[in-house]
Amino acid sequence: ELLSRQLDERGVPHSVLNAKPEFAEREGETIAEAGAPGVVTIATNMAGRGVDIKLGGNAEHQTHLELAKLGLAPEQPEYDEMWDETFTKVEGQVAAAHEQVVEAGGLFILGTERHESRRIDNQLRGRSGRQGDPGESRFYLSAQDDLVRLFAGERIYKILDRLGATDEEGEEQPIEAGLLTKQIEGAQRKVEEQNFLIRKRVLEYDDVMNQQREVVYGYRDRILEGEDISQTARERLADAVDRLCREYMASEHSEEWELPAMFTQLEQMYPTAIAVEDVDPDAVERESLIVELREDVVRAYEEREQELGSGLMRALERYTLLQIIDDRWREHLHDMDYLREGIHLRGFAQIDPLVAYKNEAYEMFRGLMNTIWEEFGRFLFHVDVQVESDNGDAPAPPTGQTWTPTSSSSSTSSLSYSGGTAADQPSALAAARQAGPVGDRTDAMAQNGDGYVDGAVEEAVSVPAVQTRRVDESERVGRNDPCWCGSGRKFKKCHGA
Repeated sequence: ELLSRQLDERGVPHSVLNAKPEFAEREGETIAEAGAPGVVTIATNMAGRGVDIKLGGNAEHQTHLELAKLGLAPEQPEYDEMWDETFTKVEGQVAAAHEQVVEAGGLFILGTERHESRRIDNQLRGRSGRQGDPGESRFYLSAQDDLVRLFAGERIYKILDRLGATDEEGEEQPIEAGLLTKQIEGAQRKVEEQNFLIRKRVLEYDDVMNQQREVVYGYRDRILEGEDISQTARERLADAVDRLCREYMASEHSEEWELPAMFTQLEQMYPTAIAVEDVDPDAVERESLIVELREDVVRAYEEREQELGSGLMRALERYTLLQIIDDRWREHLHDMDYLREGIHLRGFAQIDPLVAYKNEAYEMFRGLMNTIWEEFGRFLFHVDVQVESDNGDAPAPPTGQTWTPTSSSSSTSSLSYSGGTAADQPSALAAARQAGPVGDRTDAMAQNGDGYVDGAVEEAVSVPAVQTRRVDESERVGRNDPCWCGSGRKFKKCHGA
C-alpha cells in the first residue's frame, strides 16, 4: 500500500492484490488484467504459485466485461448469442495485445525484497517466461532488510564498503554482483535450516502425544466396535492388584510390609475373599501372596459376571470403560499441555527438554492407564445395577407421585414417574362424582373439609381419569402438552413452570 501511494503521486495507474477483503474479492479480475500492455500490478505472495498471467490479457474475462457494458447478464437468453460474436472480436484484440507485450519483453517481475525461503522467490520468478513467452525478473534489496541484517549483515556490509559507488551528490548507487547474490542465498539457506529444525522439533514433541493417542484410541475403537474386552479386563485388573501389592510390600523384609493398608485399598477395589487376618507375614512369601491375590480378583470378576449375566456384564464393561477413558484422557491432555509449556526451562539445567518431555510424558501416561483400570475395577464391582422391564410385567409402582433413579446414573433421563390412579385423586373430585345436584356436591365437600367448589364442579364430573406416561430420553415434552406427572395441567404450568 505504501508503493501504491507512491505510484498514485506519480500518476501511474495500477491495481493492488493482497489479502484485504476490498482487494481479495477482485483477485480474479486483477489476475486476468495483469498481462495486458502497460498494466502495473502490486501484489504480495498471493501472486505466487498457481497464478497464470496470460500476456495480452484474458479473452474470456474481457468478453464478459464487454457484455456487461451492454447490460447483458449470464442468465439472459441473449447472453449466449452475443457471447460467440463478441468473443471472436475480443480474441483478435487479445492476440494483437499479446504480440505487443512480447515485443516489449514480456512480463517483468520486480521484487522489492527477498523472502526467507528461496522457494517463494522462485515461485514469484516463475510467473514470467511461461510456456515459451519472454519475461524477466529482478529483485532490489536494502542492507537494512531483516534477512540481510540478521543472517548476512557483516559480510554484506563489508562488500558494500568495498564495492559501493556513489554519485556526484554522495548518494549510494545500487550494486549488482554475483557475490552479493551468493551471500543472500546463503542467508536464505540459514533461515530455511533454522525453520526446518523448528518444525522437526515440533514434530518430535507431537510424536509423543501421537503414540499415546494411538493406545487410548485403540481401546476406544475396540469398545465402540463391540469387541469382547472381558479377557483384557481380567488381565488389567490382575495387573492393577499386582502393582498395589508391590507398592505396599516393596521391602524384602516382611516386618516392613503394610498389609492392613494394602488390604484396605484392595477392598475398595473389589470384594476380597482373603482377609488380612488370614495372612501370616512370617509364613508367606511375597510372590506367592501376589499370585494368590491376582487369582482372587479374577475369581471375583467371574462371580460378578455370573451375578449380572454375560450380556449385561459386557454392556457394563463397555459403558464404564468408555466413560472413564474419555474423562481421564481429557484431564491427561490438559496435563500434557501444561508440561509442554514449561519443559524448555530444563535447558537451563543442561538437560535436553525433549528427552525430559519424553520421560515425564511416559510416566504420566503410565499413571493414566493405571488409574483407568483401577477406577474401572472399583466401579465394576461396586455399582448397583437395576434392570427396568420393557414388557410391562414389572410390579406396579407405588401410588402417588414418585421417582426412582437408577444407582448407576445421575441423569434425569433414567427416572420413572408415576401419578397414581383415578381413585387416588383429591377427595374433592371424588365427592363431586358421587354427589347429585350442584348444591349437594358443594355441601358434601364442605362437610369433608376439602374446600368449596363453585359451579365449575359440573365440568369436573366429566373429567376423564388422569393418565400418566413415561417420558423417553429422546422425547421432548411441549409446553402446551399435558404434564408427565399426571396432574392434568399443561407442562408449562406444572413442572415446566
